[in-house]
Amino acid sequence: MSGLLRRFELHIQTLRDHGVFLVRHSSGHRLTKRIPFVQTGPIRGRTGGMVVRLGIGASAATAIVFSVLLFSSFLVFTSSQNRYHLYSIADEDDSLGDSAVTLMGAGGANILVGAQEALAAHSLDCQAARMEAASAIDSLSDYQGAGGVTVRSTAGLAPDSTAGDNLSMLAPFDGSVPGGLDILVSMSVTGTSPSGGASIDRTEVHLLHLPVELQRLSADCLGALDAAVAALSTETPANCTEGGADPLLQEAFQKGAALAATDGFEFGFSYALIPGAECGVSLQILVQQRSIDGPGGPFTVQLEVEGLASFGQSASAQQGGTPQRTGP
Repeated sequence: MSGLLRRFELHIQTLRDHGVFLVRHSSGHRLTKRIPFVQTGPIRGRTGGMVVRLGIGASAATAIVFSVLLFSSFLVFTSSQNRYHLYSIADEDDSLGDSAVTLMGAGGANILVGAQEALAAHSLDCQAARMEAASAIDSLSDYQGAGGVTVRSTAGLAPDSTAGDNLSMLAPFDGSVPGGLDILVSMSVTGTSPSGGASIDRTEVHLLHLPVELQRLSADCLGALDAAVAALSTETPANCTEGGADPLLQEAFQKGAALAATDGFEFGFSYALIPGAECGVSLQILVQQRSIDGPGGPFTVQLEVEGLASFGQSASAQQGGTPQRTGP
């Protein structure tokens, strides 16, 4: 009996290894039916007795897939973080640049207003007008600071030129125009963003101008003096008095007045007689450019020059003259 049971068990085991169970139908007939079953133990194959563990293999594959997905997610997250950081730095850099441009515009405007005030404060000598203007402008400076950015500006008179400039927010005073007074502004720009991720450190030079026709003013002023001296040298007053000399002096200054008027300038003069053997005259010429459109509003620039003249022939000096003035 035990041997029969043993053979039955072996037969069942063989069928199980092949996925087949023998079942008996209720009618008594034996049926062979392949019934799938779950293998919970090792299966010995026909390849040298190698054991394949399906559960462990599935777990390992799952772990690998999960690790790959996790690593991919980490890369995506890291990439997103890097992009966000780069975008933030770029935004901060743009913000510093925008602040710098705004402050440079404010600094340039202050330099222009300072130059306007310096030129309008007093008369310039016709012979040294450019040198005096350069001295006044060279002393100008400005400081601006906001948003972590600072702009320090210094100014100087530029050589005569015709060139543009990229500081267009200061139009119409940006760049150069023919006949205007060109000003070079050096701007030192430094700054750091609040996070420290972006910084700026550079020096820019911008060309600005004021519509002051300094060269023509000087030329008209000196031309008027030369014309008056030349005219008086050919005239002889009846006597060295105001009554005797004034008509000749008025005529002598007509050429200078016409020259200034042609260029749109105002002209004026004053004089004082110098009694003596040779009736002399102390002259003062004034030439003005009025209502100049400046960044600080309309203003006037005046040039003046003094000189001495003598009438062509001696006139009896009956009375010393008092200073006379005509014009602005």
